[in-house]
Amino acid sequence: YLLTGEIYYIGKGVEKNYYKAKEFFEKSARNGNQYAESYLGLFYEKGYTGEKDIQKALYWYRKSADKGNVFAQYSLGYIYFTGIEVETDFEYAYKCYKEAADQKFPPAQYALSYLYKNGIGCEKNIFKAYYWLEASAENDFEDAFYIIGQSYLDGLNIDKDYKKAYYYLSKGVGKKDENCLESLGDMYYKGLHVKK
Repeated sequence: YLLTGEIYYIGKGVEKNYYKAKEFFEKSARNGNQYAESYLGLFYEKGYTGEKDIQKALYWYRKSADKGNVFAQYSLGYIYFTGIEVETDFEYAYKCYKEAADQKFPPAQYALSYLYKNGIGCEKNIFKAYYWLEASAENDFEDAFYIIGQSYLDGLNIDKDYKKAYYYLSKGVGKKDENCLESLGDMYYKGLHVKK
């Protein structure tokens, strides 16, 4: 059921159909499939079939997260961090992000970095903030490339390291990030780690 649901969700070989996808995800979720449960959470969170219901989204995300599903853990964290139709709970958001980050889920690693950097839902810890930021960049999370690359370039909260700055900014340029392109241009202009 899960695979059929994904085929309709993505529209692979068939016309995209959220209603049919949801139908198959529901069948799969009834059998306790964590991926189908997380899809149902997403469908209710975004209202893909016209029924937007955060409480139902939370129900399915929790069922899935309890089984270790990283997307569901991250989504719970996001909902409680932003306070969308629920009371903001930064400590719970931190817990959810941390569970997903520990399983190497890049968006959660990036979010956790932000929480540590600003002391939201946890104690402020710059070392941990940059640890998780770099982890998300290593796991190819695009949003992290510029921040970590520029931090190494400027020596902002971490030691200057032009080699690492070049490495991360180059990865960002590969993803067509304009900020990375500009910073890498500065490195060439000033001859930092590269020929002037």
